[in-house]
Amino acid sequence: MATKKAKFKRSHIQRHQSMLFRNNPKAGWLRIRFDGGCENNGRHDATGTYGFTLTLPDNECFRHSGTAIGEPMTNNVAEWTALHGALIMALCLPNSPSGILIEGDSKLVIEVLKGKWGSKAPHLTVYRDKCLSLLKAINVQWHARWIPRSENAECDALAAESTTPPHKA
Repeated sequence: MATKKAKFKRSHIQRHQSMLFRNNPKAGWLRIRFDGGCENNGRHDATGTYGFTLTLPDNECFRHSGTAIGEPMTNNVAEWTALHGALIMALCLPNSPSGILIEGDSKLVIEVLKGKWGSKAPHLTVYRDKCLSLLKAINVQWHARWIPRSENAECDALAAESTTPPHKA
């Protein structure tokens, strides 16, 4: 019985620390939030859109939205596209942050990125590998966490406002 109480207390402490980290990233850390969606998910006529924010340690915020290209086009492809775009922008920053906090409302993307879940779909595994390569290139400590959709409203709105029709290169 004492063991169960100790485990409960430990997880409660971890959850509390996580909440503090979410609300106040460590000093010098960059915060990335991302979201993506797909109208007609998985169908031949699907349209994917995404949005992300990149908040610098000094609270300056960059916002970006666009269309996602993929075959098949799905919500997951749009989510990964958003994260990938944010990481490219982070890599191009003139001053490297001391760390990166990645937050998104896609449980799948967050858990696969952290390595807690596997990736069964080869086309999504490619996105995971690209994002992990960018994180390695940025070469700072990073942390990824799932956030509820209600906390990701800005990125959701960015994805929704992206109306440029997709095109293949």
